[in-house]
Amino acid sequence: METVKDLASEVSFDLRMGCVTLIPSARPSAALPADAVQYQGASPRLVRELLRRLPDEARRGVFVDYGSGKGRCLLLAAEAGFKALVGVEMDPALVADCRRHLGRSGVDARLCVEDAARFQVPSQPLVAFLYNPFTGPTLAEVARRLAAHAERHAVWVVYMNPVGLETFLHSGFTVRERIHRGGTEAGLVLRLDRDP
Repeated sequence: METVKDLASEVSFDLRMGCVTLIPSARPSAALPADAVQYQGASPRLVRELLRRLPDEARRGVFVDYGSGKGRCLLLAAEAGFKALVGVEMDPALVADCRRHLGRSGVDARLCVEDAARFQVPSQPLVAFLYNPFTGPTLAEVARRLAAHAERHAVWVVYMNPVGLETFLHSGFTVRERIHRGGTEAGLVLRLDRDP
């Protein structure tokens, strides 16, 4: 039943926003690293539920979507009240789709066409969003950079389909919220707190 509700929310989202974020990319770019996961749009229902579980102070930070794909989560973050939005995506075709979708919706975001492992985290509090965009060394480097960033600024991680959870736990993050669907862990909110 949850799958039907999620599919309905995806179709409804695309129709309402005038975009096509439901259909996966035809083929991934050859430039993607071996540990990249093929694009798939995140469930709007689940993203909204996870973003609602963030504290109000998180919305004052920047929302960074790692593996931003066609822009669905950037649009949902704007809808949730985030003012500063950044998308990090290596596939130029997906970035072009994202730019088009954001433009149609009047949402302003900085789009970075680069490897997430090299992305320089903005020097301010942030929410890092990941829908299992990569695994292995890329995920390890992103978690390391976010943990280092947490020494100076607040960092929340919203992680859907959290297959690499152990990577974040080993970097010092703790799970604050869990959402289960169909007996599996569908999404998490993590935080790394540093002692003053």
